[in-house]
Amino acid sequence: MKYGFCAAIAAIFFLIACSTTRDFGSDLIPAQPAVGDWGEVGAAVLDDSATLSYRVVGGDRIVAVLDHRRRIKILGESGLGRATVRLPVDGFSKVTNIRARSLDAAGRETLLDSRTIENRPWQGERRRDPQLTELTFKIPGAGIGGVVEYRYERIYLDADFVEPWALGGRLPRVRSQLDIVVPPSMRIEYRTGEGGTLTDGSPLRRRTDDGGERLVFVK
Repeated sequence: MKYGFCAAIAAIFFLIACSTTRDFGSDLIPAQPAVGDWGEVGAAVLDDSATLSYRVVGGDRIVAVLDHRRRIKILGESGLGRATVRLPVDGFSKVTNIRARSLDAAGRETLLDSRTIENRPWQGERRRDPQLTELTFKIPGAGIGGVVEYRYERIYLDADFVEPWALGGRLPRVRSQLDIVVPPSMRIEYRTGEGGTLTDGSPLRRRTDDGGERLVFVK
Protein backbone atom coordinates (compact mmCIF):
# COMPACT_ATOMS: atom_id res chain seq x y z
CA MET A 1 0.00 0.00 0.00
CA LYS A 2 1.12 3.53 -0.69
CA TYR A 3 0.35 6.81 0.99
CA GLY A 4 1.22 10.07 -0.72
CA PHE A 5 2.26 13.28 0.99
CA CYS A 6 2.57 16.66 -0.72
CA ALA A 7 4.73 19.29 0.98
CA ALA A 8 6.34 22.50 -0.22
CA ILE A 9 10.02 22.93 0.56
CA ALA A 10 12.90 25.12 -0.60
CA ALA A 11 16.63 24.86 -0.14
CA ILE A 12 20.26 25.54 -0.71
CA PHE A 13 23.34 23.39 -1.27
CA PHE A 14 25.01 20.22 -2.60
CA LEU A 15 27.56 18.01 -0.86
CA ILE A 16 28.60 14.35 -0.74
CA ALA A 17 29.96 13.12 2.57
CA CYS A 18 31.71 10.02 3.89
CA SER A 19 29.89 7.22 5.69
CA THR A 20 30.27 6.56 9.40
CA THR A 21 28.66 3.87 11.54
CA ARG A 22 26.89 6.59 13.54
CA ASP A 23 24.70 7.37 10.53
CA PHE A 24 22.75 4.13 10.90
CA GLY A 25 20.76 2.16 13.43
CA SER A 26 21.36 -1.25 14.96
CA ASP A 27 23.97 -3.66 13.64
CA LEU A 28 21.62 -6.57 14.37
CA ILE A 29 20.08 -8.37 11.38
CA PRO A 30 16.59 -9.74 12.14
CA ALA A 31 15.91 -13.41 11.40
CA GLN A 32 12.66 -12.50 9.65
CA PRO A 33 12.09 -12.08 6.79
CA ALA A 34 14.31 -15.07 6.10
CA VAL A 35 16.58 -15.98 3.21
CA GLY A 36 14.40 -17.48 0.48
CA ASP A 37 11.31 -15.44 1.30
CA TRP A 38 9.82 -13.41 -1.57
CA GLY A 39 11.94 -15.33 -4.05
CA GLU A 40 11.00 -13.27 -7.10
CA VAL A 41 12.25 -9.98 -5.71
CA GLY A 42 14.89 -11.40 -3.36
CA ALA A 43 14.84 -8.49 -0.92
CA ALA A 44 12.67 -6.71 1.63
CA VAL A 45 12.75 -3.26 3.16
CA LEU A 46 13.22 -3.57 6.92
CA ASP A 47 12.87 0.13 7.61
CA ASP A 48 12.19 3.15 5.44
CA SER A 49 12.26 6.32 7.54
CA ALA A 50 12.27 9.97 6.54
CA THR A 51 12.10 13.29 8.37
CA LEU A 52 11.06 16.48 6.59
CA SER A 53 12.15 19.46 8.70
CA TYR A 54 10.94 22.97 7.90
CA ARG A 55 12.77 26.15 8.93
CA VAL A 56 12.10 29.82 8.34
CA VAL A 57 15.21 31.81 7.35
CA GLY A 58 15.65 35.46 6.45
CA GLY A 59 12.31 36.35 7.98
CA ASP A 60 10.05 34.87 5.33
CA ARG A 61 11.96 32.23 3.37
CA ILE A 62 11.00 28.62 4.05
CA VAL A 63 13.73 25.99 3.90
CA ALA A 64 13.18 22.29 4.48
CA VAL A 65 15.48 19.27 4.47
CA LEU A 66 14.40 15.69 3.85
CA ASP A 67 16.57 13.18 5.75
CA HIS A 68 15.85 9.73 4.29
CA ARG A 69 17.20 6.36 5.49
CA ARG A 70 16.43 2.96 3.94
CA ARG A 71 17.50 -0.46 5.25
CA ILE A 72 17.10 -3.51 2.98
CA LYS A 73 17.70 -7.19 3.73
CA ILE A 74 18.97 -9.33 0.84
CA LEU A 75 16.97 -12.57 0.74
CA GLY A 76 18.21 -14.12 -2.49
CA GLU A 77 20.31 -13.78 -5.63
CA SER A 78 17.71 -11.61 -7.33
CA GLY A 79 17.97 -9.08 -4.49
CA LEU A 80 21.68 -8.33 -4.88
CA GLY A 81 20.89 -5.61 -7.38
CA ARG A 82 19.43 -3.56 -4.53
CA ALA A 83 23.00 -2.70 -3.56
CA THR A 84 23.04 -0.33 -6.55
CA VAL A 85 21.26 2.91 -5.70
CA ARG A 86 20.13 5.67 -8.08
CA LEU A 87 19.07 9.04 -6.68
CA PRO A 88 17.56 11.45 -9.23
CA VAL A 89 18.80 15.04 -9.29
CA ASP A 90 17.14 17.85 -11.24
CA GLY A 91 16.97 21.62 -11.35
CA PHE A 92 14.59 21.76 -8.41
CA SER A 93 16.43 19.63 -5.83
CA LYS A 94 19.92 18.76 -4.64
CA VAL A 95 21.14 15.67 -2.84
CA THR A 96 23.59 16.01 0.02
CA ASN A 97 25.34 13.96 2.68
CA ILE A 98 25.12 10.48 1.13
CA ARG A 99 26.17 7.64 3.43
CA ALA A 100 25.82 3.89 2.90
CA ARG A 101 27.03 0.57 4.25
CA SER A 102 26.47 -3.17 4.13
CA LEU A 103 26.41 -5.79 6.87
CA ASP A 104 27.07 -9.36 5.80
CA ALA A 105 25.22 -12.30 7.36
CA ALA A 106 27.86 -12.45 10.10
CA GLY A 107 27.45 -8.75 10.90
CA ARG A 108 30.70 -7.54 9.31
CA GLU A 109 30.39 -3.94 8.11
CA THR A 110 31.62 -2.40 4.85
CA LEU A 111 31.23 1.37 4.36
CA LEU A 112 30.64 3.18 1.08
CA ASP A 113 33.61 5.20 -0.23
CA SER A 114 32.07 8.52 -1.31
CA ARG A 115 34.64 8.76 -4.12
CA THR A 116 32.77 5.96 -5.93
CA ILE A 117 29.56 8.02 -6.24
CA GLU A 118 28.97 9.02 -9.87
CA ASN A 119 26.76 11.68 -11.41
CA ARG A 120 25.30 10.18 -14.61
CA PRO A 121 22.56 11.04 -17.11
CA TRP A 122 19.18 9.85 -15.84
CA GLN A 123 18.44 6.33 -17.14
CA GLY A 124 14.73 6.24 -16.28
CA GLU A 125 11.68 7.98 -17.65
CA ARG A 126 12.25 11.63 -18.52
CA ARG A 127 10.53 13.90 -16.04
CA ARG A 128 10.25 17.63 -15.37
CA ASP A 129 13.80 18.69 -16.22
CA PRO A 130 15.56 17.75 -19.49
CA GLN A 131 18.85 18.07 -17.58
CA LEU A 132 17.81 15.41 -15.07
CA THR A 133 20.74 13.32 -13.81
CA GLU A 134 21.21 10.66 -11.16
CA LEU A 135 23.72 10.06 -8.41
CA THR A 136 24.62 6.37 -8.67
CA PHE A 137 26.58 4.21 -6.26
CA LYS A 138 27.00 0.53 -5.44
CA ILE A 139 27.13 -0.39 -1.77
CA PRO A 140 30.13 -2.73 -1.35
CA GLY A 141 30.03 -6.04 0.48
CA ALA A 142 26.39 -6.90 -0.19
CA GLY A 143 25.55 -10.57 0.30
CA ILE A 144 22.58 -12.90 0.73
CA GLY A 145 21.37 -12.85 4.32
CA GLY A 146 22.93 -9.47 4.94
CA VAL A 147 21.72 -5.88 4.90
CA VAL A 148 22.40 -2.84 2.76
CA GLU A 149 21.39 0.59 3.97
CA TYR A 150 21.83 4.13 2.81
CA ARG A 151 20.99 7.61 3.99
CA TYR A 152 20.96 11.02 2.34
CA GLU A 153 19.40 14.47 2.50
CA ARG A 154 17.41 16.05 -0.32
CA ILE A 155 16.94 19.80 -0.56
CA TYR A 156 14.46 21.35 -2.98
CA LEU A 157 15.13 24.62 -4.77
CA ASP A 158 11.53 25.20 -5.90
CA ALA A 159 8.64 24.63 -3.52
CA ASP A 160 6.23 23.90 -6.37
CA PHE A 161 8.02 20.77 -7.55
CA VAL A 162 8.06 18.53 -4.47
CA GLU A 163 6.78 15.07 -5.32
CA PRO A 164 4.39 13.09 -3.08
CA TRP A 165 6.02 10.82 -0.52
CA ALA A 166 5.07 7.12 -0.63
CA LEU A 167 4.88 4.87 2.44
CA GLY A 168 5.30 1.71 0.44
CA GLY A 169 6.77 0.59 -2.86
CA ARG A 170 7.59 -2.34 -5.09
CA LEU A 171 9.54 -4.27 -2.45
CA PRO A 172 7.88 -6.01 0.51
CA ARG A 173 8.17 -3.64 3.43
CA VAL A 174 8.24 -4.27 7.19
CA ARG A 175 8.01 -0.65 8.35
CA SER A 176 7.75 2.85 6.87
CA GLN A 177 7.62 6.20 8.65
CA LEU A 178 7.51 9.85 7.64
CA ASP A 179 7.93 12.66 10.19
CA ILE A 180 7.14 16.25 9.29
CA VAL A 181 8.61 18.83 11.67
CA VAL A 182 7.46 22.46 11.65
CA PRO A 183 8.50 25.42 13.84
CA PRO A 184 6.01 27.26 16.09
CA SER A 185 5.47 30.00 13.48
CA MET A 186 4.27 27.57 10.81
CA ARG A 187 1.10 25.59 10.17
CA ILE A 188 1.27 22.64 7.79
CA GLU A 189 -1.46 21.33 5.50
CA TYR A 190 -1.27 17.85 3.99
CA ARG A 191 -3.27 15.30 2.07
CA THR A 192 -3.00 11.51 2.23
CA GLY A 193 -4.16 8.96 -0.28
CA GLU A 194 -4.13 5.27 -1.11
CA GLY A 195 -4.42 3.85 -4.61
CA GLY A 196 -5.40 7.22 -6.04
CA THR A 197 -8.11 7.82 -3.44
CA LEU A 198 -7.86 10.45 -0.72
CA THR A 199 -7.91 8.97 2.79
CA ASP A 200 -8.01 10.21 6.36
CA GLY A 201 -4.39 9.50 7.23
CA SER A 202 -4.36 11.26 10.58
CA PRO A 203 -0.81 11.35 11.99
CA LEU A 204 0.43 11.14 15.53
CA ARG A 205 1.15 14.68 16.78
CA ARG A 206 3.95 15.54 19.16
CA ARG A 207 5.19 18.86 20.50
CA THR A 208 8.86 19.65 19.84
CA ASP A 209 11.21 21.21 22.38
CA ASP A 210 10.98 24.63 20.71
CA GLY A 211 7.17 24.63 20.76
CA GLY A 212 6.78 23.43 17.18
CA GLU A 213 5.06 20.27 16.06
CA ARG A 214 6.11 16.83 14.77
CA LEU A 215 3.59 14.91 12.65
CA VAL A 216 4.32 11.17 12.49
CA PHE A 217 2.91 8.94 9.73
CA VAL A 218 3.61 5.21 10.16
CA LYS A 219 2.76 2.25 7.97
